[in-house]
Amino acid sequence: MFDSIPFWQRTLTVMVCAAACLLPLAVRAEDETPKRVTYDDHIKSLLRAKCFSCHNADDRKGELDLSSYAATREGGASGEVVVPGDSLNSLLFALVAHTDEPAMPPESPKLAEDSIELIKAWVDGGALENAGSRVARAEPVGLPPELTATPTDAPKSAPMPPRLSLQPLVHTERADVVRALAVSPWSPLLAVAAPKQVLLFHTESLQLLGVLPFPEGMPEVLRFSRNGAVLLAGGGRGGLAGHTVAWNVTTGERLVQLGDELDTVLAADISADHALVALGGPKRVVRVFSADDGRQMYEMRKHVEWIYDVRFSPDAALLASADRSGAVRVSEAWTGDEYLALKGHEPGRVSLAWRADSNLLASCGADGAVRFWEMEKGEQVAKWDAHQGGATSLAFTSDGRLVTCGKDGTTKLWSGQGKLLRTFETLADEPLRTVYCEQSGRVLTGNFVGEVIAWDATSGDRKGRLTNNPPTLQSRVEASQQRLHELQTLIAALAREQRVAEDTAAAAAELAKRHEQLDDAQRRADAARTVARLVERDRDRLDGEIGRIEARVRRLETGLPNLQEAVRRADRSVRELGGDEEVRRLEQQLRTLARRRQGQLNGAKAQLADRQAKRRALQPEIAKAEAELAAASAALETLRAEFEPYRQEVERRQAALAAARASLAAAEAQLEEAEAEVVRWQEELAFARLPTAQE
Repeated sequence: MFDSIPFWQRTLTVMVCAAACLLPLAVRAEDETPKRVTYDDHIKSLLRAKCFSCHNADDRKGELDLSSYAATREGGASGEVVVPGDSLNSLLFALVAHTDEPAMPPESPKLAEDSIELIKAWVDGGALENAGSRVARAEPVGLPPELTATPTDAPKSAPMPPRLSLQPLVHTERADVVRALAVSPWSPLLAVAAPKQVLLFHTESLQLLGVLPFPEGMPEVLRFSRNGAVLLAGGGRGGLAGHTVAWNVTTGERLVQLGDELDTVLAADISADHALVALGGPKRVVRVFSADDGRQMYEMRKHVEWIYDVRFSPDAALLASADRSGAVRVSEAWTGDEYLALKGHEPGRVSLAWRADSNLLASCGADGAVRFWEMEKGEQVAKWDAHQGGATSLAFTSDGRLVTCGKDGTTKLWSGQGKLLRTFETLADEPLRTVYCEQSGRVLTGNFVGEVIAWDATSGDRKGRLTNNPPTLQSRVEASQQRLHELQTLIAALAREQRVAEDTAAAAAELAKRHEQLDDAQRRADAARTVARLVERDRDRLDGEIGRIEARVRRLETGLPNLQEAVRRADRSVRELGGDEEVRRLEQQLRTLARRRQGQLNGAKAQLADRQAKRRALQPEIAKAEAELAAASAALETLRAEFEPYRQEVERRQAALAAARASLAAAEAQLEEAEAEVVRWQEELAFARLPTAQE
C-alpha cells in the first residue's frame, strides 16, 4: 500500500515518521549544550527509542536509515537530510523545528527546545560522528562575489586548473557512455563526465589534468561559464536525487551546490554574468537559482516531458529549454516568462546551442535535422538534414560555424549557412556529444563506449583519443613499473645482440683483405690478358704474312712452268728459224723472265720458311700466355665467388649492428621515459593521498 502512494507523499511521510520518533522522548540535554555535539555521544540516543524500529539497516522505510551515522548522512529517498554546518538548510532540523512545511511530527507539538537545540548544535557543529571526528566544511550556497561580475572580454590569462589529483574516484571494468562534454571557451581544457567524477583533459596533449569529485552520482551535463572561470556539473542518482555543482577552474575549489531534486539533473547551465543557474530533468520542471546566495528565483512548468537541455543566451537575457517531446521553449532569463514556443522537431531528445550574438538558436534532434531559429519572431530561418537516424549533439564555434554528431556514426562541421565543410571519420560506436575547442582548433566527440576522439578541424586528421575510465594511479604505477622491467630486460637482450654483432669489425677487416686479394688477382688477370693479347697479335701478324706469302708462292709455282715451257718453245723456234734475231731477243727475254720468276719463287719460299719458323717458335709463348691467362682468370673467378657472399654477409652484419645500436639507443631513451613515468605516477599517487588533494 505504501508503494501506491505518490512519491512526493512517500517522501514527506518518511520525514514525518523520522520526526515523530523524536516527540515522545523525554531526554533533556544538560543545562548547557555541549561544546562538541556528536552523533555517537548525543544524537543517537535521541533517535533510538522510536526511530530505529522503522529506520534501520534491515527495514529502511522510505530508504532512510537513522540507526548509524553513515546511513543518516546518506539520507533517504528525498536525498540528504543533514547539511553539515548549515542547520537552516538541513531538512531534518527544519521539519523538526517547524521552520518548514510539513511540520514534524504531524498534528503534535514540536520537540522540547533543548532537544531541538541539541540537534541544531550537532548540525551547525559539522554533524560530527564522534569525539575524534574533524569538522566538515559546510557546502557553500553561492558563488564568491569575485566570480559574479559580468565577463565582457577575454580573461587576462587563460583559466586552467592547478595541480589536481589524478586519482579517479571510480574505475570500472567497462567505461560508461560519454554522457557529457564541455570545453572551455578560452583554454585548451576539456571536461568529461564519468561516474561520480568530472575528468579534466588538455585538448592538445589529451593528457588527464585532474579529477573533480562528484559524489552526488553520475554527471549528466557539463557547462563552462562564458569566461571559462567556472565549471558547472549537473547530475545525481536516477529516481533518488539530483544536484548541480560548480567549481572554480583556476583553483579546483568546489564553489556551490544548487538544487535538491528528487531525480537526477539532466540539463543545467550558468548564465554569462554568473548570476543564475538553471536546471531541469525528469520532473519536467525548469528551476532557476541565484548563483549569489543559492535561493530559487523561480520555476517553470511548461514542459510535458523530461527536460534534456537548458541554455542561457550569451547575453544572459534568454533561457532556452528543450524536452524529449521535441518542444523547445524560450523564456526571459530573470523572470521565467515565456517568450517563444518553438515547434518543429519530432519527439525525442533535442539539443540546443546559441550563436555568439544571441540572435540565433540552433537545435537538433531525433529527426536528424538541424534548425536555426531567429529570436525576434521565433521563426525558423534554416533547416537541413544533418544525420540519418537522428542528431545527438551540436555546438557553435565563435565564428558561427557548427559541429554536429549523430546516430549515423559521423561528426560534421558546417558553415553558418548550413553548408557541409567536413565529415570526420565514421565511428563504429554511436557518437553522443561533440564540442569544438577554439584554442586547439579541434573537434572532440564522445561515443557510446566511453571514448572521446579528437580531430583537427582544418585537416580532418585524427589527433588521438582518450577515455572517461582512466586507470587508478596504483595501476598506473604498476603498469609503468612493468614497462620499466620489460625495457630493462629488452635492453639486456639488445646489449647481448650488440656484443654478438660487434664481431663485424673483424669480418670487415677480413673483407678488406679479401678485397685486396681480389684486386691483386684482377691485376694479374689483366696482365696475363695483356700478354696473351700481344702474343696473339704477333701470331695473327705472322699468320697473315704466311698466308700472303703462301698465296704468292702458289701463284709463282703455277705460272713458272708455263713460262719455262714458253722458253723451251722459243728456243726451238730460234733453232728452227736459223738465227732470227727478233725471235732470239724474244727467247732471251723469256729466259730472263723465267730466271727472275724462279728467283722470286725461291725468295718467297725462303721467306715462307722464315715466317713458319717464327710461327713455330711463337707457339710456346702463345700456350704459356693462354695458360697464365686461364689460371689468372680462374683464380679471379674463385675469389669473386667467395668474395660476394662474404661481402653480403658483412653488410648484413653491419646492418644488424647498426640496427642493434639503434634499437638499444631507442630502448635506452624509452627506459628514461619509463623511469620518469614511474617517478611521475608514484609522485601523483603520493599527492593524491595528501589530505589537501582529497578535499
